[in-house]
Amino acid sequence: MKDSSLREQKAQETKRQILAAAEALFGEHGTHRVSMRNIAAQAHVTTGALYHHFASKEDIVATLKRDRATALGRILEQTRVEHNPLCHLYRFLCALVDYEVSQTGYTMSEFRKSHRGEKVDPVDDTSTLHPIAGLIRQAQEAGMLDTQWPPEDVAFCILYHVLWGVRFEMSINPDTRQECAQMIQRNLDLILRAHLPGTHQRQNQWMEERPS
Repeated sequence: MKDSSLREQKAQETKRQILAAAEALFGEHGTHRVSMRNIAAQAHVTTGALYHHFASKEDIVATLKRDRATALGRILEQTRVEHNPLCHLYRFLCALVDYEVSQTGYTMSEFRKSHRGEKVDPVDDTSTLHPIAGLIRQAQEAGMLDTQWPPEDVAFCILYHVLWGVRFEMSINPDTRQECAQMIQRNLDLILRAHLPGTHQRQNQWMEERPS
């Protein structure tokens, strides 16, 4: 039983090692220019060990996306504010900015390439859109917003300015992570008031419990 537990622990450590190596390579070279052999060499594992854990490069990319969705779900829960979806939204976006500036792999690589006009794999941001849209819908149902625009459309606009704004800044100045996060967070009030009509009169609904 003990040997089985140790083997499982070692397997999980190897998978994390492979994913970290792949994300670093994707961030530097893009997914199309990275091979499974490149990933194995970066992770210091044999190609046999790599294929034991992941069937293909696409499998690795899918795993990175699932891990992102899991991380965002955890952030959504950690920033929860009962009975105040606008405050919850504000806190979630602040935490999202911190999370985004810590990411240097797949999504950052794809954004850099799209900014240069290169052909890229689609970046799936549905894991970020859904919680934002859900909180906007809750605020609408609670009568906290004047807008009747579909929550998904409003969420997309907010996501564009917050999430993609971070990626743009990081693609230009990758060494200024903290400054980038602080700049975007300072602009959150303006972004929310611009896309959530009526909130300029109710700013305290999210400011009351804003993170320090």
